[in-house]
Parts: sequence; structure tokens; C-alpha cells
Amino acid sequence: IPNDAKAATYQGNLQIKIDGKVDTPIPVELTVFNFNMPKFPYLKSAFSIKNGHIVPIFKDRATRQHIYNTMVERAASFRFGPRLPGIEPKFKLDKNGKLDIYWTDFDKRAKYLINTLGVNTIQLPPGQLGSHDKFVRWNSILKKKYKNCDDPEFKSVFTQYVKAYAKHIKDLGIEDKMLFVIWDEPYGLVEPLKGAKLVRQAAPNIPIGIFIDRFDSGAKDIDIWLTTLQNIAKTLKEAKGKRVWLYNSNGVNNFRLPASDLRSFFFLADKHNIEGFLSSEINVLSKVGVNNGVYFNHYPQHCLFYVSKDGKEVFDSWRLVLLRSGFNDFDYLTIYRKLLKKKGLEVPKWLTDMEPDFDEQGMPNFKINKMAQLDSLREKIAKEIEKLM
Repeated sequence: IPNDAKAATYQGNLQIKIDGKVDTPIPVELTVFNFNMPKFPYLKSAFSIKNGHIVPIFKDRATRQHIYNTMVERAASFRFGPRLPGIEPKFKLDKNGKLDIYWTDFDKRAKYLINTLGVNTIQLPPGQLGSHDKFVRWNSILKKKYKNCDDPEFKSVFTQYVKAYAKHIKDLGIEDKMLFVIWDEPYGLVEPLKGAKLVRQAAPNIPIGIFIDRFDSGAKDIDIWLTTLQNIAKTLKEAKGKRVWLYNSNGVNNFRLPASDLRSFFFLADKHNIEGFLSSEINVLSKVGVNNGVYFNHYPQHCLFYVSKDGKEVFDSWRLVLLRSGFNDFDYLTIYRKLLKKKGLEVPKWLTDMEPDFDEQGMPNFKINKMAQLDSLREKIAKEIEKLM
């Protein structure tokens, strides 16, 4: 809906054609409220869309690129970002140990993602040193055999990268759009914390994140804790003064939870100052079968898209639609809270009574379990926003 659309209630009919025949028209009604949504969603998001998950299924390069581009653009239109830019800086290490970094292609990509698509978070992979117990990133980039963060050459290379990264994103004016993650689900914290210390020494102002299922008070250099739904209550309690994200949870990775839980999470995030939502991947197509001409993923944990057998069409999952509703709900809530604060007003009881909290086991207690109730709550918030404008 254009930002200059007139606030009003619009009515019309939706016609569906089935087997060449037009079915009975369905009346529809659309209400446009008298305020604009922000260009960048208030809740940060990083939902990985990886070309590598498309390659094993579709051999034609043009088809693969079409699918990837469509997924990225669709995700952005649904108000969340693809996390990884798809294009990284290029590196060259000379014989004297100087690291040359070529940013041009990344800069173009970042400009497109941020300025054109409205993506609010990008993570560059070179900052993430390892995954689980594997110290892999820079060995892959430079074709080296570094064993750990103590390697003298690695320390020099990584320090050069971090300093250049910090300066470059500042020069581009995108510091607030970048997520620096040091490690993914480490089995221990020794190497991640050595890496984090190198980052802190090279660029003290870069916030450092980690994907992990537990908080460690000794990890002083970690600023952003990305954790699971099962551990988020404990992390919020223990990580006072730190930033907390949800990682790989809450209905994105299965069909078992009530559909309303996925959308209700955003009310939980609003109440407890959860800063963002990250999923390690949302387009895994590797375990598939074909059903009615569409690739159907029998392993839905990390799949929010369905792709036609010929690769020409990309279809949205129901969970994708719920995520969009959740991000919109969060923006409505943030706009409302900002206006209440500006007017010196308290959050009304009718809203606090609806907000989810945690039970004794630390799991969310979602008080709304019907989509119609969530829709009604959002409409009420919108009307209250209009009154305060």
C-alpha cells in the first residue's frame, strides 16, 4: 500500500478461477489507517536464504538465480531480511601478510538490500570464525590450515579484516544495519572468546554476537546473545544489560505448534525487549519429493518456501505469512508505545492483559491462541494510534 494512500475503508470482490471457470466472487474489505509503517521494521531480522540449498535441485544457473532472487525479494516484501548478502568482499593475502580487501561488489549488494528492499540486518560471514567445534571460516577464504585463534598469521589477518570492516561500514553509514557474529553454536567458549577478544581489541565499538543455548556471565566481550525459545527467559534474566535475540525457534522450524504461537512471539518480543529474530536458513530444499508438480519439503524445519518443479514459481508457506503478520504487529506495538510515551500515558490494561509472559519452566505463556483475536487486537491498536496522532 503506498504511503500516500488515503485513509479509508475500501471494498471490492475477489474472483478465483478454477480450471478455467470463475468461482463465485468473494467480497473483501481493506482498511487503510492514517499513519505510515516505518521503512525498516523495528524488530531486527536475519533469516538466511542460501543459494547453496537451491543448487542440488536445479542445475540450470539462470533458474537457480531466478529462484534465489525471488526468495530474497519475497522475504523483504514480507518485512524480513535474508541475513547473508549473497555477495561478500574479496580477499587477497600478499607474501608480506598484508590483507587486501575488495569491497565493490558487496557495496552494491548492500545498497540494494538496504536502500531498495528495506532490509534492516546484514551479517557478513568472514566475521563468523566457526560453527560447532570447527574453526573453518578463514581456512576456507584463504585456503589455509589455521588450527585456532592463537595462530600468529591468523591473528594478523583477522585483526586487519576487523579494522577494515569497522571503518568501511562506518563510511557507508550502515553500522546499525550490520550484525557481527563470532561463532555458531559452539561446543565450548574458549575459541569464540579468543576471537571476540581480537575483535574488541581491533574495533572496540563493534557489538559481538554468538548463537548459543546458554548465557555465560564470564563472556564479557559478547554483547548479543542469540538463543532458543526454550532458553530465552533464562537468558533475558541473566544477561542484564546485554542484547538478546531469538534463534531458530517458535514455529519457524516445525508444524507442531499452534499457528498463533508464531505470530504471538512478536508480542513477547515487544514486552521483553527482545531485539531480533534470526533463523540459520529458511530455504532448505535438499530433502524433497514432488507432489502435484511442486517440490514439497518433507523436512520443514528450515523451509518457508515451496518451488515448482520447473523452478519458475516460488510459493509462500503459511508460516511465511504469519511471520509477516508478526513483524507488522511489532511495528504497530512500537508505534503505539512511542506515542503513549510522548503523551505521558501508561500502557492500557487491555493491552497488558493480552501480553504473553513466561511460565515456571521458562516457556512462553501465549494468552491468545486464535488468529481472529490477534487481528482484532491489531485493529484496536491501530485505532488507538490514530487517536494519538
